[in-house]
Amino acid sequence: MTRRHFFILVFAGLLIFETCGCASAPKVRKRALRSPSQEIFKIAERKKAPSSLSPKAYAHYSMGMIYDNEGSTDQAVEEYCKAIEFDPYAAQAYYRLGSEYLKLGKVDEAVEILKKAVELDEKNARARF
Repeated sequence: MTRRHFFILVFAGLLIFETCGCASAPKVRKRALRSPSQEIFKIAERKKAPSSLSPKAYAHYSMGMIYDNEGSTDQAVEEYCKAIEFDPYAAQAYYRLGSEYLKLGKVDEAVEILKKAVELDEKNARARF
């Protein structure tokens, strides 16, 4: 085999290697190289972001909204409480729960829950009033 044929085979092999996706492994490695401090930082950011609910909390929050729209206040309260159990930083769930308590006439409970909603999300003007 001549030198020319050898270089052509090597070039063709590299070209096939690159186009098949075998060379895209560094993307996976970047994700694997995250330090524990970066993961902790992401968790802290998640706690600061009240608009993002965990999947289980979101499911219960959505069910609470459905029950609320149907007029089933007691069931809505149960679902919002479950959402808060799964995600204790969900300000919107606290706000909805406080609103439901107001509908039921439980003013003291509503005030405490709405205070918690404001504590978690100071920008939530609805919870202040």
